Amino acid sequence: YNSTTAQQIILSTLQRKIPFMAFSKNFVKAGALVALECDYFDNGKQAGEMAIGVIKGKDISSFRVRPPRKKETIINSRTAETIGLEINRKVFSDATII
Repeated sequence: YNSTTAQQIILSTLQRKIPFMAFSKNFVKAGALVALECDYFDNGKQAGEMAIGVIKGKDISSFRVRPPRKKETIINSRTAETIGLEINRKVFSDATII
């Protein structure tokens, strides 16, 4: 998965009017419909906090899988229009629309 293949996927999905979900804002800017992006810096902090717990003697089995604390939904309104999809602004009220 690189910029060349991403361009091909985005172009192909736009031509076929198929929604394409990506993993970063850059792909949405390039034409993907939507991305759910997390804050990788904060993910590192989260992992560090868990590591500190282990160092301080916390039992590893007590840790559970946690979702990212900081995440952002990004939607490309032009792509939605191109593929004939109406975005419900109430459902995506916290999304970033570009």
